[in-house]
Amino acid sequence: MPKTFTYPYGSFDEISERAVKKAGYDISFSIVEDMNYPGENTERLKRYGINSNVSAASVLKKVMLDKGNN
Repeated sequence: MPKTFTYPYGSFDEISERAVKKAGYDISFSIVEDMNYPGENTERLKRYGINSNVSAASVLKKVMLDKGNN
């Protein structure tokens, strides 16, 4: 199982990325809302913010719009 890290509030820079890697994390997550594709950097994976006020339809719409832009 990979060791994962989530940047507090999604904030990161080169210094924090090096520190996370040095600490032994394999994968880290940002709060950049977009798709991830094979071969992309696993040190700052993108994700979609979802909470109880977000409908499944709106998430699907975001994903489909982002997929169409790449």
